[in-house]
Amino acid sequence: MKTIRMYSKSILLFSSMLILFQSCKVYHKDTVTLEQAAKDGRRAKIETTTSKKYVFKTISYENDTYYGINKIKGKTVKIPLEKTKMESVRLENKSLSTVLTLGLFVAVVGAVVLIKFASDFSGFMNGASIPAIPY
Repeated sequence: MKTIRMYSKSILLFSSMLILFQSCKVYHKDTVTLEQAAKDGRRAKIETTTSKKYVFKTISYENDTYYGINKIKGKTVKIPLEKTKMESVRLENKSLSTVLTLGLFVAVVGAVVLIKFASDFSGFMNGASIPAIPY
């Protein structure tokens, strides 16, 4: 029973870290035009002239108007965008987002393992005797 409880805690920790780190998104430094963002079809982060930031799943171009598209409560919502109010449009860097998400996850798991190893090793260093090995 104790083993099941120990493994269930590890699995729970592993699952919660995966969920936590999946939301990490990284955007390119370079800004692009709304035309390029609409053609690319990737997630975009837009900063307005009033320093407000918006993130859209995609940007589309319909009827001579650009729209930022998001899903809210399962429904697709189109928000019209004005070129004159846009300061920067940056696209998601998918490869770096994946690398950083996995790297951060590996770093946290490594830190947990090191802490566990250090706590086990500290008992030995504080005068605990080595168990006798029967011949």
